Amino acid sequence: APSLPPPEPERRWYGWQLLLNDAAAIGLMAGGAGIDSVDAMQLGIADLQFGDAAIHAVHGHGWKALASIGVRSGGAAIGAGIGSLAGKSCNKPDNASRSDDSCWEGVNLLAGALIGFLSGIVIDVVVIAREDVEPAKPPRAPASAFTLAPSVAALPGGGFVGAGGTW
Repeated sequence: APSLPPPEPERRWYGWQLLLNDAAAIGLMAGGAGIDSVDAMQLGIADLQFGDAAIHAVHGHGWKALASIGVRSGGAAIGAGIGSLAGKSCNKPDNASRSDDSCWEGVNLLAGALIGFLSGIVIDVVVIAREDVEPAKPPRAPASAFTLAPSVAALPGGGFVGAGGTW
């Protein structure tokens, strides 16, 4: 008789844990900015970059932890590069009609980095934060079928003490 293929493993999304961590990191950065605490802002930035990697690691996914750091850092770097190129393109001589005030290369670089970083977060939360779930195993029979249960009963005019069991 032909054997059936094993069932596909169930997939579970744990991206909500990453979203909670990212929200806490952004709150820490915003709170630090509100009270002029560079330390709090730096801690929030570090958490935003590396905290989700720690969550992947806790789930037992070392490669996903590295991928998390990679898509966030890589997204920011690629976005910064694109933003920088967009800023330089408006400073070329063929755009002489534009004033220098309309070409903010630094702003384009930062905007590109932010967009790239946010894209990395989306990829991390939506794509990477998934794992196979082992199917539930049926309960096993106890190793020993031997049981022993004491019993005590108070009766009118006396009592009973005994034991019962199975083997």
